[in-house]
Amino acid sequence: MSIVSDEERFAATILLIDDERDITEVLAMMLRTGGYKNVHIVNDPRRAVETFRTIRPDLVITDLAMPGMDGFDVVQALRAEATTYVPIIMMTAYADRDNRLNALRLGVQDFISKPFEPAELYARIRNLLDVRLLYRRLEETNRLLEERVRERTQELELLNEQLRRSNEELSTFAYVAAHDLKEPVRMVVLNAQLLIRSLEGRLGERERRIAEFIIEGGRRINDLIDRLLEYSRVDTRGNPFETVDLNEVLSDVLQDLALLLEEHQVEVTADPLPVVWGDRVQLRQVLQNLITNAVKFRDPDRRPRVHLSAREEKDEFVITVQDNGIGIEPEYQERIFLIFQRLHDREKYPGLGAGLAICKRIVERHRGRIWVESEPGKGSTFYIALPKEPVLPGPSKQEE
Repeated sequence: MSIVSDEERFAATILLIDDERDITEVLAMMLRTGGYKNVHIVNDPRRAVETFRTIRPDLVITDLAMPGMDGFDVVQALRAEATTYVPIIMMTAYADRDNRLNALRLGVQDFISKPFEPAELYARIRNLLDVRLLYRRLEETNRLLEERVRERTQELELLNEQLRRSNEELSTFAYVAAHDLKEPVRMVVLNAQLLIRSLEGRLGERERRIAEFIIEGGRRINDLIDRLLEYSRVDTRGNPFETVDLNEVLSDVLQDLALLLEEHQVEVTADPLPVVWGDRVQLRQVLQNLITNAVKFRDPDRRPRVHLSAREEKDEFVITVQDNGIGIEPEYQERIFLIFQRLHDREKYPGLGAGLAICKRIVERHRGRIWVESEPGKGSTFYIALPKEPVLPGPSKQEE
């Protein structure tokens, strides 16, 4: 069963080119009798291109030997004019080897010798029209796909612009809100400190403790505001991307953390790390946060160890930061990347619960991924996947 219907085939447009009017009239009548409805005749080969341009045929049948402009010239002119695949059949009484080869080199799809049997011509026309009509279907499908891609691209560009404006507005709002919040908090802390100094010796233990709670609470609110600002500015205040050698970044981080690592006798080892495309300052912040967390959540019964390594995959580098700390329960391994989510008592493990959330936003700005695998009591391994090829900074995903 043919995948092209007779209705489609018989509706195709056929152009006949031959200087002998009697031959084209007979051939046209034969084609119309065979069911082909749209048959056009050109008896002057010099008008072939003009007619071709006007009717845009699905198939061309041309004679070879014609005065003024032979079939080879006609084929060359039509091929120069065609913007899509249009099969050509060449007819001639001189079907020698050289003529056939020359015709094929010029782009003729088939060759038929005069005189010919109608059944043979029908078969050749049918085969070539089937290819042409399938090609036309493919062109239409491609056109529709390109149109959909264009529409989708425009939608994505609009959404990206809306997201960019939203991020800018969020950053501005966060800055203004933080500024407006910090000033009254600062005044509360300042007045509580002045109260303690001015009433020195007259405050009871309970009143002094309340004032100190106020001061400590105010400082913690200020810290929360600062971390919220830092979190909100990952996308809008980042540096331009550049080539970043993570070995150099790690060296800088270890130098910054030297006193902390020495104090807790932390052993940090590393395999060679890759050169990536990104924001050097932000990537340094990610490594520093992960190593600092490894120190903070160390197991008191063994010496803290941190090992960094990397592997190369098809489209990305995967950097690992492995420690031998207290580990994380499976049900909390996604929650730790949410802003201000704490898993432990503040007195035992100080902090605000914002570091990993900021790391996640930074990695997402680098079009990457971050996740953790951990077993309580055995330690944690954090994975950072970054693209191998240079990318433009991307917006991080907003938390709900």
